[in-house]
Amino acid sequence: MSRLSRLPALVRSALREPRHFGHMLARKARFLQRYRWIHASLASATGVPAPLVLKFLLTYRCNLRCQKCMLWGQAGWCQGTLGETSTEEVDFELLRRVLHEAAASAPSLIFSGGEPLLYSRISDLLTLVRERRLHATFCTNGTLLAGIEEQLVDNPFVELLVSLDGPPSENDALRGAGVYQNVTERIRRLKARARPPRVGVQFTVRAENLGTMVHFCELMVDLGVDWVLLNPPWFVTEREAAAYTAVLQREFHTTALSQTGYQVPFELDPAVFCREFARVRARCWPIQIGSYFRRPEEIWGYAGVPQQPTGNDFCCKQWLRIDVLPSGHVTPCAQFPDLYVGDLKQQTLAEIWNGAGYVRFRQHLQKGLLPVCAKCNALYLYDARRGVL
Repeated sequence: MSRLSRLPALVRSALREPRHFGHMLARKARFLQRYRWIHASLASATGVPAPLVLKFLLTYRCNLRCQKCMLWGQAGWCQGTLGETSTEEVDFELLRRVLHEAAASAPSLIFSGGEPLLYSRISDLLTLVRERRLHATFCTNGTLLAGIEEQLVDNPFVELLVSLDGPPSENDALRGAGVYQNVTERIRRLKARARPPRVGVQFTVRAENLGTMVHFCELMVDLGVDWVLLNPPWFVTEREAAAYTAVLQREFHTTALSQTGYQVPFELDPAVFCREFARVRARCWPIQIGSYFRRPEEIWGYAGVPQQPTGNDFCCKQWLRIDVLPSGHVTPCAQFPDLYVGDLKQQTLAEIWNGAGYVRFRQHLQKGLLPVCAKCNALYLYDARRGVL
């Protein structure tokens, strides 16, 4: 979809939600300023200004067992590492302290998991976000929204990114029986309230749902969501997984575990994906429909050259966002949380952000990406040449 054809939806968004639209414009300006700093500093490994985004994996627990999930799916790394009884979660007082420390730089927040709505102090967290006036996105499977509905309405600082993987039959085959109806009913109830939160839907395109992309977008428009993100599936080949294991052991003396959750075959037919994606882009939608791909044909490189990023080959994220695990450890990448660069139970945010662990990792990245990085969504989200923020 061209920028021009997206303009009406953006204008409607600005008129309907001026606070959110103003936040996004300010955020984009801050990101552009940071990208200029990175370029001018030749990707300096130290002296980096405060992070613009804080991401917290509140807990690894989840009430679903989606087949393709990198955590708890058939190949998920949590299965053999954490076990079903794991209850670890981010300490709330640690979280409160970190947000207080970061308040001066007014970062955006991302809360994920596992399932973040299983966090034992989710109600207190929503109150804290409102009090701090920090914009927060909760990445959720949507099945537990009823329990916090009252705190979500009339709260301009919270938005939801809900995962659904197709129309009812396709979604439920991947995510569990009855999940589609459960989640869409909760979204519909929420959007019917006065001053509801913004709700986006993340659709991971797979062989099982590839032919439903247009129909799914139609369903989401009817549901009243604010935007849809069409994700390509993340994958790591056996070759890249082995190379990653070797690099972490050799360079950082760390054992790699998380790569197993992404080590699955890429089963999408690129020709069919191109055709279906082009059909989506040919429509003028009343809401924003986005993707990490700028052009349908990019899927050929994404699928055919696993070790090669599609477009961006520099991880700006390490100069923009900090990722916190349920243990309180900070990792350079929440998707591959094998390496720690600090511990918020013992250090401040500022000490870690420009500490020895981060400096060393940034220096390593200046030589090139890690073997598993090519398909990571951070390369798309934090690419200075893209409109995705």
